[in-house]
Amino acid sequence: MKFQVFQGSDGKYYWRARGANGEPLCHSEAYNQKASALHTINLIKREASTAPIEDLSVAKSTGTYGR
Repeated sequence: MKFQVFQGSDGKYYWRARGANGEPLCHSEAYNQKASALHTINLIKREASTAPIEDLSVAKSTGTYGR
């Protein structure tokens, strides 16, 4: 996995994550400053390993979600 930081045609900065196979995994919102995009990448790298997985596909009370 790798993160890429780039400047869009709008002059704003973005990041995207790509898997080892090169396929895109996720991407960011627009940032006015490159440092802000890099800061978010570092937050993700630091916090992702301990982040809980919240399964929203099934609601606890009804057994359904989004209906």
